[in-house]
Amino acid sequence: MEHFDVTQAPLEGVHLVEANAGTGKTFNISSLVVRLIAEGALDLKNILVLTFTEAATTELRARIQHRCREVLELFEVENDAEVTEKTKEDNFLDYCKTRYEQDFKAQKRLQEAVTTFDEANISTIHGFCQGLLRSYPFQFNVRPDFELVPNPSLFILEVIREFWRVFYAPTDHRMIQRMQRIFSELRKGMNSPEKVYDGLKDAFKSEHELQPSHPLWILYQEDSNGNTCLQSLADFLEAAERTKKAMADYVEADWHKELQHIITQYWVVQIRGNIRAEKESKGLLDYDDLIRIVSKGIQEANEDFIQLVQSEYRVALIDEFQDTDEDQFAIFQRLYTNSGTLYLIGDPKQAIYGFRGADIHTYMGARNWVPASNRYKLSYNYRSNPELLGFTNELFSSALDKDPFIIKIDYQDSLHPSQKSNSGDHINQNQASSESHYSNHIWIQKNQDLHRIHPIQMVEIEGEGVEETNEAIKQDVVRRIKELLKSPLIRTSTSSEQWNVKPFKASDIAILVHKNRDAQDIQKQLKLEGIEAIINSQQSIFTTEEAQYILHWLQVIQDPSKQRLINTILAHRLSVLNTMKLQELQTEDAQWARMMEQIQQAHTSLSKQKIHSLLQTLFQSLGIWAAWTKLDDFERVITNIEHLFEIINTLQQSGWMGISSLINYLHAQSTEEEDELALDEDVIRLNTDEDMVHIITAHRSKGLQYPVVFCPYSSSGRSFELTNKITKYRKDNKQMIDLRMVSKSKEIHLESAIPMVTEEIASNIRLCYVSITRAESVCFLYTHTGARGWNSGLLASQMDKAELIESIDEKLIKPRTKNLPADGLAKQEVSRLMERFAANNALYTEPMDQSARWYNRLMQESQDLVPTTGVESTQELNYASFERQEMVNNYEQVHSYSSIKRLKERFSEGAKAFTSNSFDAAKDYQDFDDLADDLAENTVAESAGVDQEIKQTTKMPGGTELGSFYHRIMEDLLEKWCLNEFDYKEWVMLEAKNFGLNLHQQGQFFSWVDRMMKVPLVNGFSLSALKKDQLIIEKPFFLSVKPYQVDALYKLIRSKEGFEMPPLHSDQSQLNSVYQDSDILQGVLTDGTPSFDSIPAGFLKGFIDLSFEFEDTYYILDYKTNFLQGNNAYTSDSLNNQMIKLSYDIQGHLYSLAMHKFLATCKHDYSYKKHFGGYFYVFVRGLSTDNKTSGVHFYRPSEQRMKTMEVIVNGKQ
Repeated sequence: MEHFDVTQAPLEGVHLVEANAGTGKTFNISSLVVRLIAEGALDLKNILVLTFTEAATTELRARIQHRCREVLELFEVENDAEVTEKTKEDNFLDYCKTRYEQDFKAQKRLQEAVTTFDEANISTIHGFCQGLLRSYPFQFNVRPDFELVPNPSLFILEVIREFWRVFYAPTDHRMIQRMQRIFSELRKGMNSPEKVYDGLKDAFKSEHELQPSHPLWILYQEDSNGNTCLQSLADFLEAAERTKKAMADYVEADWHKELQHIITQYWVVQIRGNIRAEKESKGLLDYDDLIRIVSKGIQEANEDFIQLVQSEYRVALIDEFQDTDEDQFAIFQRLYTNSGTLYLIGDPKQAIYGFRGADIHTYMGARNWVPASNRYKLSYNYRSNPELLGFTNELFSSALDKDPFIIKIDYQDSLHPSQKSNSGDHINQNQASSESHYSNHIWIQKNQDLHRIHPIQMVEIEGEGVEETNEAIKQDVVRRIKELLKSPLIRTSTSSEQWNVKPFKASDIAILVHKNRDAQDIQKQLKLEGIEAIINSQQSIFTTEEAQYILHWLQVIQDPSKQRLINTILAHRLSVLNTMKLQELQTEDAQWARMMEQIQQAHTSLSKQKIHSLLQTLFQSLGIWAAWTKLDDFERVITNIEHLFEIINTLQQSGWMGISSLINYLHAQSTEEEDELALDEDVIRLNTDEDMVHIITAHRSKGLQYPVVFCPYSSSGRSFELTNKITKYRKDNKQMIDLRMVSKSKEIHLESAIPMVTEEIASNIRLCYVSITRAESVCFLYTHTGARGWNSGLLASQMDKAELIESIDEKLIKPRTKNLPADGLAKQEVSRLMERFAANNALYTEPMDQSARWYNRLMQESQDLVPTTGVESTQELNYASFERQEMVNNYEQVHSYSSIKRLKERFSEGAKAFTSNSFDAAKDYQDFDDLADDLAENTVAESAGVDQEIKQTTKMPGGTELGSFYHRIMEDLLEKWCLNEFDYKEWVMLEAKNFGLNLHQQGQFFSWVDRMMKVPLVNGFSLSALKKDQLIIEKPFFLSVKPYQVDALYKLIRSKEGFEMPPLHSDQSQLNSVYQDSDILQGVLTDGTPSFDSIPAGFLKGFIDLSFEFEDTYYILDYKTNFLQGNNAYTSDSLNNQMIKLSYDIQGHLYSLAMHKFLATCKHDYSYKKHFGGYFYVFVRGLSTDNKTSGVHFYRPSEQRMKTMEVIVNGKQ
């Protein structure tokens, strides 16, 4: 294909332009519009410009308008030097200056276009189709006043409910009863309209052919002439059953599967028909209807109507054409086959929206429809540096004869502008100007030298299991970003002879993820390191915590008698209560009664007040709205709540949305697939545009660019669990749906599953291409085989496709089996990639040649931009953002174990950065009572080598929410148990279900609770043997503390037992003299003036989860829900190491000190040796019925150590 030159492009005929990433599609489209107006003598309204999103439409409209003005300004500016400068930078402006300078008619047409720009036909494909239907309703057989339904989910749900009532109406008909049972058992319980929608929505929403169609269904359709009804179908199936049972080879299980298929097909056909009928009766259309109706109407229209439409739209420019489908292409193929001008602009390598209905096969067919002489390419990339382009070309080039994209795509190399000769011809990179080596790079200063950060960073991650690999990826990404932001970096770009040098900022970094859940995990981890990040995902507002919170409130308002639900919602994080506060509130009869009265009032106001207004009033009266300002993420919470209120108000304004419908709608929307892109109006809104690291889904990143891009999941595939699901696949150049659902992987229908999986792998490869090409300067690519790499975009692109496709069937039938041929292919490609690009593993290149043309200038400008304070200033900035809170007065402060731990970590990282003012930082964590748990609970890794029973528990979710829930359940259970022993399984399972765990996870969670109750702790004694007077739950403590040194505390606790404590001298200098040879207590006491590594006077605060008494000895117990990694992770030796790694030994000692002082105060005959037993840390995921010690860590500090700790903490012995 020839390079596309917009100055020479034909203005008539059908053409296709394939534009690589970063090659300036919008620039060329806007320039082409200028030529069509100026030279084609067209009115702006006769030019149709289409793209696929509202955001892209807005940008395209602004760029075209600006382009027209730019050209006109060439003839308005009197300063020739200014015009020369503009045309020197822009070849198209130079063309226009020469071509139109004396063409006053062309100038006049451009001026009229700018004046009448509101008439421009620049829209989405849906906007164009809607306009045609409004203009010619009778031609397309639609009502003139049709109503557009942007999201048909609620409407479809209502149709399902109506049919549900018919299908499940009481009956004596034996076959109908059996049909009801069979259908309700599908997908492990399709026993509600919402679950039917969730399981079959893809079939309901589309008109794709249902293949295979069961032979009996086809026969029934023929017998009934298409007039299907439940009664006649049941009669037909009864007769068929009698015939089958008479056969010698009759198998009941096989007939049951056939009935499943037929009944599912009956449901889909009936619901599709009912949807069409309801839409027609109410005059409703959704987005898919717009295109389908216009496509059908255009293909069936006579030539007179076609010419009428062509006279309105003489030219059509269609952007992002790779995202087309059969119906869309059919419209323009019919309109522009014989006359007019049509430009199709797209890039098949960036076709990533198949789940939205885009069909790359239609694009390839359209490509072949365009004459070969009218196909062009845009290859010069103005986004990325030459090394990135070279890497991308090598990675995806078909020269390897492996068809990197599976589908045969004519890959055209991306070229750097420096490879363009003066004549416009392409030259070899080796011949290109050396200036390209300074274009779009990140530079680091090292010892008065400048080094370029290597543009491609290949990172290999070790890890076998999915969880272990993902955790390692997350930690590596955070570590590298932390290092980048600490380093003195600048970034450069060149434009002609102009240098652009800018300081490197956090907002220059983007992390591309596959799922919103990954984005949230990385954001949390970055925040723990003091790095702010913003998630710019395509996450639907309906999947957020706030949406679930609103949903539960609506359920309460609908039925205020649901006391359990009221308790749950009031104890929710967003209600700013906890279990203890809720219990206190319930003991205040008057206050509790007022609250219940306010909820009841909201219920009675349903018919009088809009629901969003009612919720606002309720939240204000209960104090919830004001309490949100105390949350760390209050801006995000309020933004999401207000967004939800807007949606609720809009839905209610439609007139057919009561509270029941609204509850069902929110529930249905929350079950949409996470990876699907939500409608623009349903995407969560950004509440800031500050300088933060960007975390964004790869799908949403299309069209964006960043200096540094992390692709942490480029080698991560997905688990193809195809059981209990329908299958969308392609056959005979058509999209099909296979309705046959199976309960076991070995029963999967490979004839439909393999094509579906192959298409998805091809889409993953294209998504990998999109991800890499977002980078301007540096791209971090992660390789591994621990997260289903066999179907990942990066690894699959390099595999032999015949071998890959041949290995798919075994992976589908045995999804949990490791080391299958497909896994071997993945491992092989990881090794090959790391070998091929081994040179790219260095962080930065050799120093810049000091004799280079730009060296002195770049060095000077970089020194002006980069702060000289380096790491210290970065740390001060990171920690200066924490909120300050005082307690008692300016010198008495509240500390926790967490604040001690964090201060210790900061000293380890760079003590020189801290002064006495840094004590404020310790206060920052006083409200984060278990910040270390927050870090540790999110450590998710699959343990290798543990028994299968323990390994199964690693499928549970991680995070602090689960840990907090477990603590609450154990607290409630023990209180109930000590009053009256009971069978708690049903209660625990119900609480786990309400928390959001699935059935399998509920069972796992119960096993944690049950094993915790029964695990032997002291001489066979377990929690199940506790009586009420032996139990102390969540013991809070405040210890008065004097200035002390963190290092001393850590060294003491980590030292070996047996250190002898000398007597305490009243004179501090004498004490220091006694300890002058000790590396543990050297300089333990201070003179009261805090040094850089001591904590100010105040209080040590904390909560002990559980204390209990056994045989007049008191013990501390703390539950931990952490995942632990490594072989035999929950054995005694491993837990000893984990206690130190996670600093739980420090926590345990501080809790022991608090209990020791508590007992000494409250027990008149207290003896440490007799009355204090020690502390247990129980890692509940590791508890095992076979190994009684697995998961249990116990330690009892010596009495001498407790006395030494008292000296360190408050100077008293």
